[in-house]
Amino acid sequence: MRSVAPGIAALVSVLMAATGCKEKAPAESQADKDDPKGPKVVRPMAKAGTWYSRDASVLGAELDRMLVSASPSPLPGRLVGLVSPHAGYRFSGPTAAYGFKLLGQARGVRRVILLGPSHQHGFRGVSVPAYTHEETPFGLLPVDPATSSLLEKPGFLSLPEAHAEEHSVELQLPFIKRVRQTVRVVPLVVGQMDDALVEQAAAALAPLVGLDTVIIASSDFTHRGGHFRFEVRRREGESLKDAVRRLDFGALPFIAALDAPGLRRYCAETRITMCGREPVAVMLATLAKAGISVESQVLNYTTSGDVLGDWESSVSYFSVALAARPPKVGK
Repeated sequence: MRSVAPGIAALVSVLMAATGCKEKAPAESQADKDDPKGPKVVRPMAKAGTWYSRDASVLGAELDRMLVSASPSPLPGRLVGLVSPHAGYRFSGPTAAYGFKLLGQARGVRRVILLGPSHQHGFRGVSVPAYTHEETPFGLLPVDPATSSLLEKPGFLSLPEAHAEEHSVELQLPFIKRVRQTVRVVPLVVGQMDDALVEQAAAALAPLVGLDTVIIASSDFTHRGGHFRFEVRRREGESLKDAVRRLDFGALPFIAALDAPGLRRYCAETRITMCGREPVAVMLATLAKAGISVESQVLNYTTSGDVLGDWESSVSYFSVALAARPPKVGK
């Protein structure tokens, strides 16, 4: 399922034609230079120049404007998880900025686990990257060395083609590099899952979750209209926009409760076209397995229909933060 709204395809075509010239690779930042020496295998940017600008100065100014405009409320505890959208920045960037602003403000974060759905390849389990660095317009993001150890765990495999063109993880990277220069990433592409596979993945990832780690689950929510061959059922007197909102917000109680099976059931029962339901489920199960109790906070919600003023088809975008609930004080 494509995570783009009508009009994006035409926009992408124009931008691709306009950026046909080959540009120089971004210069290494100090963080890149400080990275441990060794052979580098770099995943090149696949969507730069189409879904977001390849030019570091242009993109930096755009992201900075979004981050300045974002005004998330303070969290009641330490940031441990985010649900973040992954459409072109014109559409979902302002919403994503809410979560990344909090990531930039969080203390001591040295690792980000990224969970994105596979839009291009069908497979079961979770794919681990075969590269050591992610390319962004702002320089390289190193892959955390602990990532490769996941291949020893059940349910994990290495499928390079699942990473090559996948935008769900890539669209998070420039934001991450902009707000946290020295962080390392664990970029995972999540395929088809069942409850048992979700639990296996969570058991493998939970030991990586410490005070220095945040998990980001990449997901757009309802994709509706002729472009996606799905329509939301409206209640009597309900507007289309309200029906979409009701369907989207219906998933939030399961996220707040870290109820991965419940979220998967909700998606199956309502048929909500939430492309990142499996990555979100893995994040919820991982935090639960790590023994972290959370409070959730909706930071921002919008749709491509709001951006375009066109509701023939639409995609919904959430930024949701999960904060570790402070421990209870004894009596």
